Amino acid sequence: MELFGTAYRSSWPDEAPFGLVPLITFPPSPLFRVPSFGTWLLGMQTDSHFQSSSLGPWGELEYFPTFLDAPDSYFSQLLSKTKTHWFFSGKKEEEVLALFERLGTPDPHSGVKWIKTNDGILLEPEFDFLESLTAEQANGISAEIVTKAKRGDPRLDYFTIECGDYRIMTEGLDLPEELISWVESRCFRLHQKTFFASSVHALKRISNEDLQLRFLKSLLRCRSLIVRLRIRRGQDLEAISRWWSAGPNRCRSLPLLEAALETRGVDTIDLLHLLPPVPRRLLNTYALERDRYQDMSPDCYWSSMNFFEPVMSHRFLDEEFPRTYYFLDRFEVVEPPYEFGDVIMLLDREQDRFVHSYVYIAEDIIYTKNGTGKFFPYVLMKMSDMLTRYMETESYETEVYRLCAQVSVS
Repeated sequence: MELFGTAYRSSWPDEAPFGLVPLITFPPSPLFRVPSFGTWLLGMQTDSHFQSSSLGPWGELEYFPTFLDAPDSYFSQLLSKTKTHWFFSGKKEEEVLALFERLGTPDPHSGVKWIKTNDGILLEPEFDFLESLTAEQANGISAEIVTKAKRGDPRLDYFTIECGDYRIMTEGLDLPEELISWVESRCFRLHQKTFFASSVHALKRISNEDLQLRFLKSLLRCRSLIVRLRIRRGQDLEAISRWWSAGPNRCRSLPLLEAALETRGVDTIDLLHLLPPVPRRLLNTYALERDRYQDMSPDCYWSSMNFFEPVMSHRFLDEEFPRTYYFLDRFEVVEPPYEFGDVIMLLDREQDRFVHSYVYIAEDIIYTKNGTGKFFPYVLMKMSDMLTRYMETESYETEVYRLCAQVSVS
């Protein structure tokens, strides 16, 4: 079966200047309309599509959501996949057969290659077998695989739908309705998250290479917020400046706020100008190959720990870094109210592991990198949206850390 779509071309180059990849996709929808570039950083007009935060010590924030899409070149390996892999971790052949029997599938020995491994059973179903499955059968198989999945196993092939609603993630990509509906039918809920595990099957149903690329982007795109601070006469700019000047070795932001207030026609400042050097450089960009260090890639811990650093440091490329003496000597646990730059750790006490790390900005807005590797950009987003990716269980806890007052980064 072939699914067709209209031609589409990204408006951004595949490689950006200065080695960064600021690939922001603004879908052609009123919800995601963006002001002209000249009014983006220092706003000179009011845009009705911005949403306002509640007033707080950070001032008055306005934001709107958009999507980030990775460069086309990042998808070459995914586009070259030709085989669907079902890996049943820790399972024996008779247990897998019992699953197929319970789901009422066609004979799994016909059109399926079985491979026994030291740690489970690996199946390679052919396209005709996949086509013979109902959505319920396909989702039942996928859910069993994801339930037993070990993080980072290269034999696994599934995606987390970031906002829990696949249709939302297709905004502006011009995907045909038949494809969207088919993918929706093969999305399933598990651990309070939405998964899709039929990407290779879907690619084989699409003959158009351009549509294949757009389809993969719909699975891997990331939502981000464009945030700006509104400046009004009568505000306590000194108090607002103190919020954005938290942390070590930080220059006060008051001169910038006062300059904006006195500039005719300027009533907002893009939040980018109020961030420390490292997140200011990385925001809304994707990691490059040269960012890797000794086979390790930047992750959430790296991005959080580098937040107040003057230059990026590789010492944070270790998910166990929060347990090290270097971390414990520099950070202290704090209670609410939280401040700009506080590092929040999501903990799984039962498994004794860190799940995620992110940085508090203001209200419900955080700075985060939601995964390891090149497909996860550095973004500002609502904390509630981020948690849809990570909250597998209600038993997760949070701990909040702040750089000790005597610490000076260098």
